[in-house]
Amino acid sequence: MRIFLPILLTLAIGLTLTSCKSRRSGKNGPNAGFERVETAQEFLQALRPGARILLATGDYNLTEMAGMTTSYLSWDDPYDGEEVHLANLSNVIIRGEDGARLLAVPRYAWVLRFDQCNNLKFENVTFGHTEEGYCLGGVLAFEGCTGISISECNLYGSGTEGLLLNGVVDFKMEDSRIYECTYDLMTVNGSRNLLFENCSFTETGQFNLINLSASEDVLFDECTFSENYNENFMPYFFYLEGNRGGIAVRNCTFTENRVQKFVNRPSELELDDNDFEGNDFD
Repeated sequence: MRIFLPILLTLAIGLTLTSCKSRRSGKNGPNAGFERVETAQEFLQALRPGARILLATGDYNLTEMAGMTTSYLSWDDPYDGEEVHLANLSNVIIRGEDGARLLAVPRYAWVLRFDQCNNLKFENVTFGHTEEGYCLGGVLAFEGCTGISISECNLYGSGTEGLLLNGVVDFKMEDSRIYECTYDLMTVNGSRNLLFENCSFTETGQFNLINLSASEDVLFDECTFSENYNENFMPYFFYLEGNRGGIAVRNCTFTENRVQKFVNRPSELELDDNDFEGNDFD
């Protein structure tokens, strides 16, 4: 027995160290300094200013944690269940391993809603709902936020729209996709300096698809818009109202969109080197 005791102690220490390493990435590599989480509870608890969070592969049902609160986390109940409301976060990175998905169950809730947050980065994460909804909710909402970056992410619907940007300054979305939303792609109000680069917007409809009001310096560059749709009630791809200039679409492709009309105010939308094929508004 004395002979095997040192071996058992060695194995126990090794397992403990392995467990610790799974929670915190090593000193080297692209995920150095990130806290690796594996459950919805661990993810929500890790959200704090300065956090670097690595989501392990898998589904994170945020609704299961309804009622849990922190200094930055509260919950709203828009209609059929509670939604995550995050406020006053800054300098946060949320990065996913391949196959990491943040999900909401209530059909009328936002998956994540951010209020008065600064310098947030989202990388390689899928956001969506488990069931489709109507009237309320969406995927990601930002209000009064600055310095938002979304890269290589998927925002899929079952909520009414992919993005809500209200009073947002300095926003960039690149190499990402918004798809299968039940009402529209996005609503932007009172925001400026927004860039959508090399993004895909597909299979979404039934109303005006991109709604921009009281905003300026918004650029869609090298994006693809395909298989979206609407009807005569709200028939526009771009619906513009009271913007302050600099709304532009460049080097983009529009294909097979069953959308009735392209833009309600053509003089407010700058178009440069775009391709159009097989659209109802052609």
